[in-house]
Amino acid sequence: MDNNSMKINIPSSFVAKTNKLEADKGSGEAKLFIGPVKKSNEFDSFFNDYSESNRYFFDIKQIRDYLLSVFIEYKFNVFQKYKEVNSLRFQELMSQIESLNREEDFILEKFEDTSRYYIRGIKKKGLDIWTLVLRKIALPKITDVSIVKVDDTNFRFELSLNGNKDAVDDREADQEMMEESFSQELSEDFRQYIYFGAPGTGKSYQLNVDSKKFAESNVERVTFHPNMTYGQFVGVFKPFPIEDNKITYQYIPGPLMNQLVQALLHPESAYLLIVEELNRANVAATFGDMFQLLDRKSNFESEYPINISEDLSYYFEKVVYENEDADRVEKMKSKIANGLIFPSNFFIWTTMNSADQGVMPMDTAFKRRWEQKYFGINQAYEDNKADFDGYSKILVNTTGGSRELIAWNDIREFLNERLTALKVPEDKLMGPYFISKNILESDNEKLTESFKTKVLMYLFDDAAKQKRKDFFDIAQERMMYSEVLKAFEERGVSVFKDSQKLEKEVTSSNK
Repeated sequence: MDNNSMKINIPSSFVAKTNKLEADKGSGEAKLFIGPVKKSNEFDSFFNDYSESNRYFFDIKQIRDYLLSVFIEYKFNVFQKYKEVNSLRFQELMSQIESLNREEDFILEKFEDTSRYYIRGIKKKGLDIWTLVLRKIALPKITDVSIVKVDDTNFRFELSLNGNKDAVDDREADQEMMEESFSQELSEDFRQYIYFGAPGTGKSYQLNVDSKKFAESNVERVTFHPNMTYGQFVGVFKPFPIEDNKITYQYIPGPLMNQLVQALLHPESAYLLIVEELNRANVAATFGDMFQLLDRKSNFESEYPINISEDLSYYFEKVVYENEDADRVEKMKSKIANGLIFPSNFFIWTTMNSADQGVMPMDTAFKRRWEQKYFGINQAYEDNKADFDGYSKILVNTTGGSRELIAWNDIREFLNERLTALKVPEDKLMGPYFISKNILESDNEKLTESFKTKVLMYLFDDAAKQKRKDFFDIAQERMMYSEVLKAFEERGVSVFKDSQKLEKEVTSSNK
């Protein structure tokens, strides 16, 4: 320690449980040991006797640079083995740091026991910056915290690698490994996916599960619809109100441009754009010239850059570049010097269901640029049989006059078999979650009502629309939905033709 600075090694006993070494136990302590209590006068003097006029702060840019410098340690645990230090944790912490002000203050206090002198930071406002930086970001043993006395009352806290820093590659090499690491981390996942299958097969659910690989703040979701436009999805100049009831024009980025810009500015993090119901919009018109960027090279960057339009150039120059960190802006400019691209850390994962009415056709040239994940009609049931055994059941009347129960999956499989026998295509069949999980987990009455209003209507009005007389056992020449509903309420599953097998399931369910 000198008059203007102090350097302390971060011990494993101090950091949060996530950053502890694998062999360590306990959750760590919030106070940081800085020396023996016999030097308390010296320490008090350094900290200006903890005057109320003192200001203690972290320079967030410096902390971000430190975090970038130890990415390899987060990814591969080169020097130490930690409990929960990994690349996903890195992304989460980087997202938190990026959202902070340039400088973040805290309150500092001291503790003493018979032999030791400690300091501890306390949050000044809503954010506990002391815990975030020193206990959740700093890595024990290889990291030092330096306290720089800017002047008599201002104390800046900084993080740096200690003697092990020579083993970490230089910043440019780190940056290359960071970008490559996304292909390693998500080696089984392509940058563009279409999750497809019949209604209720769990596409959106699985996509939501898979999106947990990304930091929550790095995921944006949009749902396509028939009136979706390029301007809504990518971006467009729009009228924008300003003071005194005046109107100006501003470039308003859509979800694709928002995520793309963030991915270009932050190549060390992975960004995901989720598009639900991809084929409900005219995808050729909605993607526009971005269609060309879907072709990716082996390093997952766009193979064919496109020219940056004047409106987009204006947006970059007047909004993005003027409001972002200068270093990141220069890297982004370098990345798109030869034209706009999708970088390797930009993912677009989507869902689609060709059975939905009003969907738009997608040509082969568009579809071949996506990897596709197919969800089989019974896959979600096979994967979650135990859950379905515990779900509520549908109440039905029987030909014998009793009111009995039948499992949703039993009736679903019967209905799918009947539709298949009538040559109804697979994408019109019903997946296990055609009735939502929250309804399946409710009570028998709610599930029964959902079956009547959702499943019977779907069968009558869509899946079996052209085969009603072969599907429903109703005598009337001109069949109506109200008659189907009434017949189900009175006769139960016998409303369906060839229901003898299903009626046996009703009986066995109640033994």
